[in-house]
Amino acid sequence: MTTSNYILQTGYQAVANIAYKLSEFFPLYPITPTSQMSELVEALSASGQKNIFGDVPQTLQLQSEAGAAGTLHGALQTGTFATTFTASQGLLLMLPNLYKIAGELTPGVIHVATRAIATHALSIFPDHSDIMAVRQSGFAMLGAATVQEAQDFAAIAHLATLESRLPFIHFFDGFRTSHEWNAVNPIPDNILKELHPSEAARAHRERALDPLNPSVRGTSQYPDRYAATREAQIPFHESCPGIVQEVMDRFGALTGRYYKPFEYLGHPEADTVLVTMGSSCETASEVIRRKNARGHKLGLIKVRLYRPFGVTQFLNALPGSTKRILVMDRTAETGATGDPLHLDILAALHQQTPAHSCPEVVPFRYGIGGKDLSPGALGAFIDDRFGAVGKALPTKMTTDPGSFHIHLDLDKTEESCSLLGNWCRGIFQEEGMFVQRFDYPSYDKAEARLSSDMRLASSPVQAPYALENITLWVTDSLATFMAEAHYLKLTAESIVVVAGNSDQASPDLWTRGIPVSVAASHNCTIYQLPLDVAAFFAKFTRHLSSGISGSVQEIDTWLGSITEPVRLLDLAQGPVQNNARAIGDAYPMHIPELTAGLDGAFQTNTVQENPLNTVAWIPSWDADSCTACGLCSLVCPSGALRAKALEQQSDLFGFRIAINPDQCTSCGLCVEECPEKALEETAEFDRQSHRKQWKEFEALPNLQSEQVSAVKVGNRTVREFNSVGRLQFAEPLFRYPRGVKGCAQGQYYKLLSQQFGERLLIANATGSGSIFGGHVPALPWIANKNGHGPAWSNSLFEDNAEFGLGFRSSLDLKMNRAKRLLQKLRPSLPAALVRDLLESGRECGTPDVQLEQFEKLTLHLKRIDSPEAWELESCATDLMPKDVWIVGGDGWAYDIGFGGLDHALSTGKNINILVLDNELYSNTGGQQSRATPKGATAGMASAGKKANKMDLGWHAMRYPGVYVASVALSADPEQAIKALEEAAAHEGPSIVLAYCHSPAHGVAPRNGARHQQAAVDSGHWLLYRRQPRCAGENLYLDSPKLTLEATQFYKEELRFHEMLNAREALNSGLQQAEYLYEQQHFLLARYQEYSERSRRSFLGKNNAHVAV
Repeated sequence: MTTSNYILQTGYQAVANIAYKLSEFFPLYPITPTSQMSELVEALSASGQKNIFGDVPQTLQLQSEAGAAGTLHGALQTGTFATTFTASQGLLLMLPNLYKIAGELTPGVIHVATRAIATHALSIFPDHSDIMAVRQSGFAMLGAATVQEAQDFAAIAHLATLESRLPFIHFFDGFRTSHEWNAVNPIPDNILKELHPSEAARAHRERALDPLNPSVRGTSQYPDRYAATREAQIPFHESCPGIVQEVMDRFGALTGRYYKPFEYLGHPEADTVLVTMGSSCETASEVIRRKNARGHKLGLIKVRLYRPFGVTQFLNALPGSTKRILVMDRTAETGATGDPLHLDILAALHQQTPAHSCPEVVPFRYGIGGKDLSPGALGAFIDDRFGAVGKALPTKMTTDPGSFHIHLDLDKTEESCSLLGNWCRGIFQEEGMFVQRFDYPSYDKAEARLSSDMRLASSPVQAPYALENITLWVTDSLATFMAEAHYLKLTAESIVVVAGNSDQASPDLWTRGIPVSVAASHNCTIYQLPLDVAAFFAKFTRHLSSGISGSVQEIDTWLGSITEPVRLLDLAQGPVQNNARAIGDAYPMHIPELTAGLDGAFQTNTVQENPLNTVAWIPSWDADSCTACGLCSLVCPSGALRAKALEQQSDLFGFRIAINPDQCTSCGLCVEECPEKALEETAEFDRQSHRKQWKEFEALPNLQSEQVSAVKVGNRTVREFNSVGRLQFAEPLFRYPRGVKGCAQGQYYKLLSQQFGERLLIANATGSGSIFGGHVPALPWIANKNGHGPAWSNSLFEDNAEFGLGFRSSLDLKMNRAKRLLQKLRPSLPAALVRDLLESGRECGTPDVQLEQFEKLTLHLKRIDSPEAWELESCATDLMPKDVWIVGGDGWAYDIGFGGLDHALSTGKNINILVLDNELYSNTGGQQSRATPKGATAGMASAGKKANKMDLGWHAMRYPGVYVASVALSADPEQAIKALEEAAAHEGPSIVLAYCHSPAHGVAPRNGARHQQAAVDSGHWLLYRRQPRCAGENLYLDSPKLTLEATQFYKEELRFHEMLNAREALNSGLQQAEYLYEQQHFLLARYQEYSERSRRSFLGKNNAHVAV
């Protein structure tokens, strides 16, 4: 067989190359043995190599596997083809996101090089404990046995995930397959393009989170809906095996390589069938082939698609003659009634077969922690368990004629690794021999050895186990060979070549204590050559070119022409040298193998179906006293009180304020905040009359944030109002949340929706905001009359920053893709239109104006008959800039998600982070966080927190390109609105810390605004904005001078009041006084520190403003 149709690759190269061609984005984190895959796709991206879609995929390294999974989740949710690589504990860290991705029926692929999970010890070697630990996540699982299959199944996984809507884990044995060099028949790009399911791919993109077609995902559900959704998803899993088979059939038709989810080989009337998956499939195949030649009736089922487990496909593959099944598991599930594959086979048989007619099912555990499974060991177990038929297999298999089994043991350097790689490629490409190479991984960081098995043959080699009959052992150190007792792996037919002069000693110096009986059993021939390793390789290659058969005799004759050999037995009988290195009886023990919405997406505008009807009173509006300052609407956390500008000039006031009687919570914030007392409580009111007024108000036109400036209100344009009043005429696209009364978080969500609603995507951390923001069916997110509005999704508590980072990375990729297509079609389109679209930014018109441009573009594209025009027509709106806001509480930002948040800030990506800081874990009952101030009582800090609050803003300022702001909406609304606008406009990362009063603080709901002002006046909360600029940074301290003593602020809050009372009772007030003095000093010092830093920001600049 010729090698002309093959290339020599490792498993990880084969997989990474296919993944690169079929993906757009790679969130990565290195872990052995998958790190090289991550490095390879990053290098391909850096070199500008394109995928089959014509784009250059992008990579992003995260701070952990959990972060990579969160970013993967975010990218998939926004319609990108995203992929990552992992193994072992890394896969376990991804498990929470695996459930989310699978539960949302989101196509995607994770390539896993299997590796043992660390238990009593670390192991970097392969077994299936990692993939078995996630088999219940809902991911489909496709397993490859060889390097060729690893390449092919990588492609099949990427294709089948789009058609089935199930995400895939494509797994193959770490090191054993991932790092094995072998001949691979590559898949041409034209075949990948032909196989790629364009309609399914388009459907995936159309399901993307998009404010132009807003939806809410990652919701919170009650038992009935949750259970019904899980049940309704079952058909997707049931249909998956059939879809995979269809993809495999199409793949086979184009490549000639046909596969099945369960593939049978062996005797057509087998009485004993082995069932296994992974690289052991090839070991079992070899055993069955040889045993059947000796009279056995054995068969093998290779499990390719492990999840979903296709019971029908498995039973169809099982011969009717089967009397017993040997199930091979490469994991130890301690405490269970059986190992996973064993239990799956039992369940499959009993689902379809009467118990009395079921074959006997025998478990066989093997390969734990990478322990090698040889054909001899497997054959011996079969004989022992089921009885031998005919002549038993030898413990070690014979070497096929014309093949070479070579082991290399060299000093591991860059030079030796490169030398071996070049030699393998030369043998493959120039001599036309098929090569299988496997390098054994090592824990040694110093004095490491390159230990490699190689099989050279005239046909493709599939032998995923250690060499058994070693023809040739090549080493550069006889000392190591003897000291490590490597001769125990050899026979009398083996030849040892010692190349180079690294050991200036005679072989007999290293043989002290070798028993004659041992040497006789392993009486190999040793040649010490006056050649270095490179020269030996060159001579050996020339010898191969002469057409030798690979027999020991021919190699022995050739080497004997160079130097005289020494036999191991001769050395064992020689004299003992006084300075010899003693080995004695301490030989390495040979341990024998022990036989042993269906996808969770909801449309917006559902909360209005759930009126409260429990309002105690509602405010009444005095239009004569109202100045349209907008504060009442601003502080309304539910959006039940709203303002609208009236364009009718006949209206006396030009604006109107109304209250929804079915959604008002009677919190009292609006009444307290109104400076003109134009609102007052009305306990007795006619609900029906107010409903009628509200219905009339709802019929008035709504304005979006980018439209309000041009509208006239009475005798003034809206732009003449301050930013608060102006913005409150914009329609809030967050309304009627089911949040806790007195919590300020709803105010910030509503403000975001008014400022950025039609461009807004929100990644929301699990917490209070995710509960009232994603509570089904009362979803508070609203689409405007054009069907546009915030797109919202929740992933997890710990990964929200990375989740949003996935949003941003995906949106950037999609915009670049649309720009590439637009540039390609530029000659066929109006120049002005192309220019406007390419320059489209947040400042280049409202979304409505930009959508009109897209409509014009679509009309022109319909006249162009080309694949690029069709593709651009489907993704033109990706040219519209969109704002990604990553929102969560302090428990996320300061604690569990801090690592991800910090990493997100360091990436330079254009993301916006809003931290809703109520200084404790509100959603779980009020436990302390790193944001909890010193002395405050909270859950897990019943005697008061001992340490000061972390200064997250100061930490973020260490990154020079990050916009940082600290705001308190009710204390200074103008500053808060300005900070959010500046953050969104900043081309880079931004973080805004927002003070949120909470019922857990012991503050009455209606006093929230006054409380925020007290927090600022006392210095407990600082207001500032840090604006990065090319010439340096500008820090504006927006807080006024401190006018309120800390004592007055702390005594207003129950969390401090309880602590102070306890201290006073126990310590006669002494520690109370010390604590208050200490905190007063701390707050003043912090204020002065920010003030001084603000002053330094402007020293020497031509700027009259000193930001204090």
